Amino acid sequence: MLTTSDQELLDRNALSQQAAGKVHGWANGARMFAVLRGLQERGWFEYLGQPRERAALLAFSGLATAQFDDVLAVLDAHGIVEQEAETVRLTASFAELVADDALMGLDEILDASALTVEQCRAAAAPDPTPMTEQDALVVARASGGRPNEITRIEYEQWLEHLPELSDALRSEPFLDVGCGVATTSLTLTRIVPEAQVVGIDVVPAAVDEARRRAETLGVQDRAEFRCLDAQEFDAVDEFGTAFWAQPFFPEPTRARTLAAIYRALQPGGLLILQEMAVPPTDEARLPAYTLRRLAVRTTGRPYGRTAEELITEAESAGFTLSRVALADSERYVIMQRPH
Repeated sequence: MLTTSDQELLDRNALSQQAAGKVHGWANGARMFAVLRGLQERGWFEYLGQPRERAALLAFSGLATAQFDDVLAVLDAHGIVEQEAETVRLTASFAELVADDALMGLDEILDASALTVEQCRAAAAPDPTPMTEQDALVVARASGGRPNEITRIEYEQWLEHLPELSDALRSEPFLDVGCGVATTSLTLTRIVPEAQVVGIDVVPAAVDEARRRAETLGVQDRAEFRCLDAQEFDAVDEFGTAFWAQPFFPEPTRARTLAAIYRALQPGGLLILQEMAVPPTDEARLPAYTLRRLAVRTTGRPYGRTAEELITEAESAGFTLSRVALADSERYVIMQRPH
């Protein structure tokens, strides 16, 4: 018969095993991410852009046969590849993820995920972790996506909910503040042939990529990108509309950035703000949300600012509320510089 103290020890062990199970589950996810990252660095997914004979993939990998078989078994078990006879191919969903015309590619997702892992690790330190230029480029690519046909379709649907922006693009220049790699600006120039856009960003690598994308798309005559701190932007009464990528601006920069946007807009001009990353109502999504928030706030940026908070912030800079639009379940705050 168990003594009371023995039962207490068993109960404590059962609790510790529950916690251990959670840790093992998190570790399995980390291990799978490490496999994907390693294969990405070695070019596996680009090579598997088309079905490959098993022998050809083995030769490409440079691995011993037993190790190669173990890697394939992991990819197969996780729904990344499928094998038929001697042919190895990506599953349908992963084939689309690595396609050149994917909205967000596997490379961007893995690079951004690796960055957030490091940011979460840094959260144990007392001081915020400054982002490097390369870090900022990774975030810009993962946030903006690619200016391709899928993006065009999505933005055409987006503009249906923002008719004032669609109308203004045809007659007044558009300012993209914190443009990153300029997916928004470049997509709008493709949709609206009359559009003239100016994007500004403080990250040189992101601006360089935005310029290259504009040349590739053949819209460089209508899309100008400048590398500068938005707080120092000195245009006056020049733009009909502006979009501010506000989640990427740390608190100390926000008031002066809004003041610069206010000056740059014409009287009656519109500022569009997107509500992003609001706390989920579904408790099942809360763990992932708290991790993303931790990673972002570690860099000194805000996270999860609501539409109401954005309205108050813009009003403090002199803007007045035009309306709050709903597009694809996301809220967009449309503020106006008074006439």
